[in-house]
Amino acid sequence: MKRKLTAFMIILLLGSAVSATVPRDNGDMERAKILLFDKQWRAALSEIDRILADRPGFSQALYYRARCLAELGRKQEALRGYQRFLEADGAEGLREEARISMIDLAFALHAANGKGYLKIILDYLDSPLEEVRFYAALKLSYLEDKKVSARAVPILKGMVERESDPELADRARIALLRIDPRNLGESRNTGHDMDNAMLRIQVTNRRTRKATFSIRIPFMLARLALEALPQAERKALQARGYSLDRIIRTLSSSREIIRLESGDDEVRLWVEHK
Repeated sequence: MKRKLTAFMIILLLGSAVSATVPRDNGDMERAKILLFDKQWRAALSEIDRILADRPGFSQALYYRARCLAELGRKQEALRGYQRFLEADGAEGLREEARISMIDLAFALHAANGKGYLKIILDYLDSPLEEVRFYAALKLSYLEDKKVSARAVPILKGMVERESDPELADRARIALLRIDPRNLGESRNTGHDMDNAMLRIQVTNRRTRKATFSIRIPFMLARLALEALPQAERKALQARGYSLDRIIRTLSSSREIIRLESGDDEVRLWVEHK
């Protein structure tokens, strides 16, 4: 009996010692992360709010609280939540992601006619982090106001010149073309005034001969998008008898109409010159 009681006391003491070394906040945060993983945003938010009630400056909880608010569509609150997280100490590994999320939220709020949110993105053009600067520049390239989006041009051109990752460099080129095709005019001159050329894509039902889809986009933008296609997509086209390199070469050097068949549809591509 005494031996059993001694064993019980040892277990009890060890358990108390172990629990004393694990902060209560961490255990609660693990439960919240499970809810986050399951995308139970409301339940996770409630759990995190309970944690922050005891420890308002717990940076990891502040970050995930903002994440929950964003997922729940509460964009303005989420934006303030990320700012509050960045003002707190700790969780260094989450700070870049928080800034990227703030850019996304500010862009969405600006697109919904929100005032003052564009400044958040513009401020991040001066971020000491290259990834954040680049992402802010990419977002600005989608603005209809080209005078504002032009402020992203120096950063995007720098990415084109310095970036060793060809996919990122192509994303920067496409963003430059979205802002103004002349941004890459000199480096992409083909001798056929392709800077002002437009690519026409038309999808026609082969049975009815009626067009089901038609689009007209700057050729230089389309070309970069095609050149940036992943290798898997290129191989899929090649398996169907189409060479992407040959398509690009033909469109760049002639006025020939290229026809591709896909099920009941025929896809026609050609270039129009101004």
